[in-house]
Amino acid sequence: MLRKMWDRIEKYVIYISLAFIIIIQVANYVFPDVIKEVSISSAFILFSAALIAIYKNVDEKRIENNSVKCSSKFFTGLGALIEKQEKIDTLDIFSHTSMTYYHCIKDCNIKINCVRLLVCKPKCISNKSYPDQEVLAQFEQQRDSSLTMWKELQSDGLINELKIKYYEFDPTYHFAIINNKYFHYGFFKITHEHPGYSLLSNFTYENDNELAQTMLNDFVRIFNNYYYNFSYEES
Repeated sequence: MLRKMWDRIEKYVIYISLAFIIIIQVANYVFPDVIKEVSISSAFILFSAALIAIYKNVDEKRIENNSVKCSSKFFTGLGALIEKQEKIDTLDIFSHTSMTYYHCIKDCNIKINCVRLLVCKPKCISNKSYPDQEVLAQFEQQRDSSLTMWKELQSDGLINELKIKYYEFDPTYHFAIINNKYFHYGFFKITHEHPGYSLLSNFTYENDNELAQTMLNDFVRIFNNYYYNFSYEES
């Protein structure tokens, strides 16, 4: 509650602090005898606090912009790989809500025989993992909306078979495997308030060398392990 209140008034506090400092300095110059009781150190403390708050806002914007750039790279890498395929027999996706993957697949407008989705849906919610219930509600809404849209792709004939299962742990990475030959993966920025939210670097591989083939084999094993041993279906 206090955090949300501070987020709303923070910029006004910064502006008022800076304005107060300017007024003090101007008044001290014009009426030095009247304003001499005002401590310069007090003005300096206010100025420093305002600078810290400004830097915090700029840093948050930088992180947000980096997430947007990573999202753009996500579409470029995975989309280009998918467009090379004449058809997709199997597509396995492990993600948080699958929203970004959905938009990438939808934009490619390609038919897929079988899609297996693993998305995050804890049966029991812990305040330790999700301290902000509003954020949790946003995640749940985004996940449910994306799954509805996946089902619409199936109804439209772009997906023949759609299998959806859920896991209960917070993801630190995401990946997709195409035709058991190609894969795309990336990492999430780990934060306490927004687990599995901000995209970091993304990578797309074709199995054209020994390292890529080894990584592909690992991702296939990881997905199957999650799918068969660490997930559940809703009745």
